Amino acid sequence: MERWLAMSELIVIAVPTLGRPVYLRRCLESLAELQIPDGKELALCLVDNNPDGQAHSLFSEIDLPFAKHYVQAPERGLSHARNRGIEKALELNADYIAFIDDDETASPEWLYEGAARMDVGDGDVVCGPRTFHLPETTPEWIRKLSVFRKRTSVDIVASTSNVLFKISLVREWGLRFRLAFNFTGGEDKVFFLEAADRGARTVWAPGAEVHEAVPATRATLKWFLQRKFRSGITRVLQKRFLVNTASTWYSYFPQAIVNLIIFPFWAMLGALRGPHKMAEGLGRGAVALGILWALFGQVYNEYATVHGE
Repeated sequence: MERWLAMSELIVIAVPTLGRPVYLRRCLESLAELQIPDGKELALCLVDNNPDGQAHSLFSEIDLPFAKHYVQAPERGLSHARNRGIEKALELNADYIAFIDDDETASPEWLYEGAARMDVGDGDVVCGPRTFHLPETTPEWIRKLSVFRKRTSVDIVASTSNVLFKISLVREWGLRFRLAFNFTGGEDKVFFLEAADRGARTVWAPGAEVHEAVPATRATLKWFLQRKFRSGITRVLQKRFLVNTASTWYSYFPQAIVNLIIFPFWAMLGALRGPHKMAEGLGRGAVALGILWALFGQVYNEYATVHGE
């Protein structure tokens, strides 16, 4: 029967994937256990960012209690894959789009809680917590680093790692993920900041939780500093898109120079409180270097490398 005589609303779950079949299987198996929200229908849209269609065999194996669709985004990149998911959701006449990463698993209540929060009627975007699961051998000080901290409220902009939003953001407003962020990351922050500029409101659903498996290659000081360096780059790129180049220089250049001067002192002071605090001090320097790197027209394609299995 066509959408239960149009009485139910459709949520399309978009899962972009590239070269992580083990993680993807866990992700899809978790979606099979989802509680279906009241008055809603679900549909999976698996977006394969590998031109060889690597994920299709796994897609065919997985049984879900709702419809599933496989599409390819042959041109590699985060934004290309996410935009392909949007186009499929529009084609399916969805009412909402949810994004989850292929290295994550959803709690059974993920969309039930997210949709319930959306139904309150005061938000256009719903996000929830993400819990990181690091390898057992990970040192405790690595576990304490800020990049692995669990969010407890909407204290930052929504992320595509765990989000549910109204189709109007992409249908009526025409928002898409910016291609300039294909390999740098940060495309989701720009997307949701642009939505906020148009009046979209983001709300928090504490029960809409996802879990991310962190590979050993990311549970290191080297990767943490690379992530901070990339963070500095994306700050510049994001501000250029949302404001202008002159304002970006005025805002970030003095800040980066000051942080380059003082970060050794932050690192030394942090060392007195533990290795994780020292790492955070070094991270300030990495952010500053990333800002300068981007201000002078350089890029760092962190997502050109696939982490995980």
